[in-house]
Amino acid sequence: MFDKATNPDRVLCRGRWQFIQGEGRTTVSWSETPAPAPKVRQKLVNARFSQGVCWARAQTQSVVAGEEYTLQIDSHTRFEPDWDQN
Repeated sequence: MFDKATNPDRVLCRGRWQFIQGEGRTTVSWSETPAPAPKVRQKLVNARFSQGVCWARAQTQSVVAGEEYTLQIDSHTRFEPDWDQN
């Protein structure tokens, strides 16, 4: 996402990582070249206490703080070069 943006300094990433402790990965690698800490924030959620994907999306959307645009994606999304251009 950051690597293929024309203006990566304008991109913020907020995510919910739903997992079950001991099953699979419990960390996320957002990029091979990590963005500065304020640009990427993740919230870990024990999947046993999750209320589903729509709940997780609503939780993530609740931290929007006046950004002009938001984009919700799933973990399997791939970005084209210059995706952040009009």
